[in-house]
Amino acid sequence: MKLGLKIGHVEAGLRSFDWMMPEEHNRRIINHVSHYLFAPTEIAKKNLLEENVLGEIFVTGNTVIDAVDMYFDKVREVEDRVLSELKFKEYILVTFHRAENVDNPQVLRDFVRILKKSPMPVVYPIHPRTRKRLQSLACGTKSRK
Repeated sequence: MKLGLKIGHVEAGLRSFDWMMPEEHNRRIINHVSHYLFAPTEIAKKNLLEENVLGEIFVTGNTVIDAVDMYFDKVREVEDRVLSELKFKEYILVTFHRAENVDNPQVLRDFVRILKKSPMPVVYPIHPRTRKRLQSLACGTKSRK
């Protein structure tokens, strides 16, 4: 701001409404210092208006939806292949990778303990962050961020 640069925020106005997430704080702060706010949806625009931001708001469309549309056929091919390789007719699909879920060894151990007790098979497409944390737990070492 002191340099006189104009700031734009892509995906402005998205909200989790979870103040435990650092991202929620960052989203709100950047929205109030941005000159241009590129909101993906009308709901995001409404959030910005309710928060009385000063920047100019543009509804731009949702990049996640655009990506899904762009890659839908390719994902469908992969999905068909993956599903044909599964040995289960019924299963639970799970994923977790956020810092608050995997960086605390006790929380991660609790997740693993719960998954081990599942009455159904668990399919878990593991995120690289979680894999690293699980490997460090298995080795008894502390992981670094």
